Amino acid sequence: MTNSLSIVNQKQEGNYIIEQDSNGKFTRKTVYKPFSSLKVETKEEKIKLVNLLNGEGENTIQMKESVGAEIEIVDLIHKPYDSVDEETGELTFGVLTYLFDDAGNVFVTSSKSVYHTLKNVFSVFGYPGEEDYLGLKVQVVKKKGQSHEYVDVKVIG
Repeated sequence: MTNSLSIVNQKQEGNYIIEQDSNGKFTRKTVYKPFSSLKVETKEEKIKLVNLLNGEGENTIQMKESVGAEIEIVDLIHKPYDSVDEETGELTFGVLTYLFDDAGNVFVTSSKSVYHTLKNVFSVFGYPGEEDYLGLKVQVVKKKGQSHEYVDVKVIG
C-alpha cells in the first residue's frame, strides 16, 4: 500500500520538522539531539563504545525487559537516528537512549518517552558529566498510552 499524499511544505522549527501534506494536514516530527556524557580517551574505551553503539555492548540490558529496575545514572548517551519508509518515502526520526549505572550496566531503549522525560529531568538536575549534575536515580516503569503500553522512567532519588 502506498501513500498517495505528498508533502507539499516542510520547515524546521527548533527541534521539530513541520510538514503539510497535499490535503493541507499538518504533522510535527521531533528531531532528536545527540548527547553523550562519556569521556572516552583510550583506544580500548573507544572500541568498547563503538561496539556498544553497534548493539554489541557488554552488560547491556533492554529497558522494556527491566520494568521496576532502579538505575543510579552515572552516564548517558542519546543517539538519534532516522529512517525512510521504502514504500512511501516518509522520513521518521527516533532516538536510542543509553543509561549507564554505577554497577557497570547499560540500560538501552528506543522509547521516545524516556528521551523526553530525561530531557525534562536533566533540565532541573543537570546532565551527567556536567558540574551542576546532582546525581539521579530513576526507576524503569511501564505506562499505558492510547493504543499500547510503553517504557518510561520516573525519578526516585
